[in-house]
Amino acid sequence: MSLQHAPVQPMYQTKSVEQIIRSHLGNPATRDEVASAVGWKDPSSSSSRVLSGQQGIQLRDINQLISACGMVLVDPRYLNWLKYGAQIGANCWCERNNMAGACAGGQ
Repeated sequence: MSLQHAPVQPMYQTKSVEQIIRSHLGNPATRDEVASAVGWKDPSSSSSRVLSGQQGIQLRDINQLISACGMVLVDPRYLNWLKYGAQIGANCWCERNNMAGACAGGQ
Protein backbone atom coordinates (compact mmCIF):
# COMPACT_ATOMS: atom_id res chain seq x y z
CA MET A 1 0.00 0.00 0.00
CA SER A 2 1.34 3.43 -0.89
CA LEU A 3 0.49 6.56 1.00
CA GLN A 4 -0.50 9.49 -1.16
CA HIS A 5 0.68 12.87 0.06
CA ALA A 6 -1.55 15.82 -0.66
CA PRO A 7 0.19 19.14 -1.23
CA VAL A 8 0.43 21.10 1.99
CA GLN A 9 -1.58 24.32 1.89
CA PRO A 10 -0.58 27.15 4.23
CA MET A 11 -3.00 27.59 7.12
CA TYR A 12 -2.75 31.35 6.79
CA GLN A 13 -1.95 33.94 4.17
CA THR A 14 1.71 34.88 4.05
CA LYS A 15 2.37 38.53 4.84
CA SER A 16 5.59 40.48 4.66
CA VAL A 17 7.15 42.03 7.75
CA GLU A 18 6.34 45.43 6.28
CA GLN A 19 2.66 44.53 5.88
CA ILE A 20 2.44 43.31 9.47
CA ILE A 21 4.13 46.41 10.88
CA ARG A 22 2.00 48.72 8.72
CA SER A 23 -1.12 46.90 9.90
CA HIS A 24 -0.16 47.32 13.57
CA LEU A 25 0.83 50.97 13.20
CA GLY A 26 -2.29 51.81 11.21
CA ASN A 27 -4.70 50.25 13.70
CA PRO A 28 -5.37 52.42 16.79
CA ALA A 29 -6.05 49.28 18.85
CA THR A 30 -2.50 47.95 18.29
CA ARG A 31 -0.66 51.21 17.52
CA ASP A 32 -0.47 52.26 21.17
CA GLU A 33 1.05 48.93 22.24
CA VAL A 34 3.72 49.19 19.53
CA ALA A 35 4.40 52.84 20.39
CA SER A 36 4.78 51.96 24.06
CA ALA A 37 7.15 49.09 23.24
CA VAL A 38 9.48 51.33 21.23
CA GLY A 39 9.15 54.35 23.56
CA TRP A 40 7.25 56.81 21.39
CA LYS A 41 5.64 59.63 23.37
CA ASP A 42 2.93 60.39 20.80
CA PRO A 43 1.71 57.10 19.25
CA SER A 44 -0.53 58.70 16.64
CA SER A 45 1.99 61.21 15.35
CA SER A 46 4.98 58.86 15.43
CA SER A 47 3.07 56.06 13.73
CA SER A 48 1.85 58.44 11.05
CA ARG A 49 5.39 59.68 10.39
CA VAL A 50 6.78 56.14 10.17
CA LEU A 51 4.00 55.04 7.82
CA SER A 52 4.61 58.04 5.53
CA GLY A 53 8.38 57.55 5.51
CA GLN A 54 9.13 60.77 7.40
CA GLN A 55 10.51 58.95 10.45
CA GLY A 56 12.57 55.82 10.84
CA ILE A 57 12.79 53.22 13.56
CA GLN A 58 15.92 53.05 15.70
CA LEU A 59 17.89 49.80 15.43
CA ARG A 60 17.85 49.49 19.23
CA ASP A 61 14.03 49.35 19.04
CA ILE A 62 13.74 46.65 16.34
CA ASN A 63 13.40 43.71 18.77
CA GLN A 64 10.66 45.45 20.75
CA LEU A 65 8.85 46.45 17.54
CA ILE A 66 8.93 42.92 16.16
CA SER A 67 7.70 41.48 19.45
CA ALA A 68 4.91 44.06 19.82
CA CYS A 69 3.71 43.13 16.32
CA GLY A 70 3.41 39.48 17.39
CA MET A 71 6.38 38.24 15.41
CA VAL A 72 9.52 36.32 16.36
CA LEU A 73 12.74 35.75 14.48
CA VAL A 74 13.53 32.10 13.81
CA ASP A 75 16.76 30.67 12.45
CA PRO A 76 16.01 28.70 9.25
CA ARG A 77 18.27 25.91 10.52
CA TYR A 78 15.88 25.43 13.46
CA LEU A 79 12.91 25.18 11.11
CA ASN A 80 14.80 22.64 8.99
CA TRP A 81 15.54 20.63 12.14
CA LEU A 82 11.84 20.64 13.07
CA LYS A 83 10.91 19.53 9.55
CA TYR A 84 13.44 16.70 9.68
CA GLY A 85 12.16 15.58 13.09
CA ALA A 86 8.56 15.64 11.87
CA GLN A 87 9.47 13.49 8.87
CA ILE A 88 11.22 10.96 11.08
CA GLY A 89 8.26 10.87 13.46
CA ALA A 90 5.78 10.42 10.63
CA ASN A 91 7.81 7.65 9.07
CA CYS A 92 8.28 5.85 12.37
CA TRP A 93 4.54 6.03 12.99
CA CYS A 94 4.01 4.38 9.61
CA GLU A 95 6.51 1.68 10.45
CA ARG A 96 4.87 0.98 13.83
CA ASN A 97 1.57 0.53 12.03
CA ASN A 98 2.93 -1.95 9.46
CA MET A 99 2.99 0.58 6.64
CA ALA A 100 5.89 1.15 4.32
CA GLY A 101 7.85 4.20 5.35
CA ALA A 102 11.38 5.54 5.49
CA CYS A 103 11.98 3.41 8.59
CA ALA A 104 11.23 0.21 6.66
CA GLY A 105 13.72 -2.45 7.60
CA GLY A 106 14.51 -0.72 10.88
CA GLN A 107 13.68 -1.96 14.33
